[in-house]
Amino acid sequence: MHQNNPGGACLRAIELISQAGVTPSPENYHLMYRHAAGADPALAAALDGLLGPGSQVAQVELDRLYEAHVADGKSQDKLCDVGVQLDAQLRDALKLVKNTIRSNAEYGISLDDASFQLADSSDPERLSAALEGLVQATQQMHKKSSEFGRQLRESTAEIELLKQQVQELQSELNTDALTGAANRAHFDSVVNSQLARAERLGEPFCLAMVDIDYFKAFNDRFGHRAGDSALRLVATTMKTKVREYDEVCRYGGDEFALVLPNAELETATKIAERIRASLSIRPLIRRNSGENLGLINVTIGATQVVAGDTYASIVERADKCLYAAKRAGRNRVEARAGTVAEYPTAGLPDRQTG
Repeated sequence: MHQNNPGGACLRAIELISQAGVTPSPENYHLMYRHAAGADPALAAALDGLLGPGSQVAQVELDRLYEAHVADGKSQDKLCDVGVQLDAQLRDALKLVKNTIRSNAEYGISLDDASFQLADSSDPERLSAALEGLVQATQQMHKKSSEFGRQLRESTAEIELLKQQVQELQSELNTDALTGAANRAHFDSVVNSQLARAERLGEPFCLAMVDIDYFKAFNDRFGHRAGDSALRLVATTMKTKVREYDEVCRYGGDEFALVLPNAELETATKIAERIRASLSIRPLIRRNSGENLGLINVTIGATQVVAGDTYASIVERADKCLYAAKRAGRNRVEARAGTVAEYPTAGLPDRQTG
């Protein structure tokens, strides 16, 4: 039901934050306020499922809802607005060019008329009038050309600014707000793009799924803010260990993904091992107290594209490799090619348990 009392919605939002046991950040408040105000039925249904009596909500779940119901929508709206402005500016620039072409054509006609009069008359007064008309037309054309140059420079600057805003908003839409890694929507897009490229050009690429070991237990012990720091540490470390054209994505919750274009399985394994090894010797330190929270270990499953792969098949195969690595003891890399059928699923750990 829509909340007609804004003050009541504000108070209810604060109550919901307290009930969830999360930090009263602007993002959390905005999310809870939208729920309390009844502005988004889908968001209300999702939050009602999380906000049970006496239950604490994981910050990663709220981050996902914020991205889906608030951040992405705002960025999409901004992108649409900027797109409209860019379209209008381009139309104005085109109109400016057309008007200048028309002015040049008119000036050309004036030159032709003056040339005809100068060639066809011996009357001094007519010659003087023809020259005067030519001078005026030239001065007017010079004035229009100067104005055209000024307007074109202004229009070009505005178009460049709008193009930069479009690029920034597109980047924002493709970025996970918490970790700075690419988000799930971008992951879906780039995997499909690499599959098409592999089919068209026969170039290899590898996909790796990266899961933080025992993340739920870490959250329960140290709190969700420490969990957020752990997620950021993993994302930052991954970015420093991949090649410049590789994609580091947050797949969801405590799971990340690596999309590695033009990479054989051996290369993917080396990159994955660099990430795992780096994290295994780098403890997470709580900033405000200097408390050592221990090491953030990860388990990684990697696979290489094969003929006939689809989005579902390559993601499933990478997942099976991840599960196999967990079953073998975690904090390790499992890299395999082949088909999904080769990987058993019995006895594999539940992803929700870390």
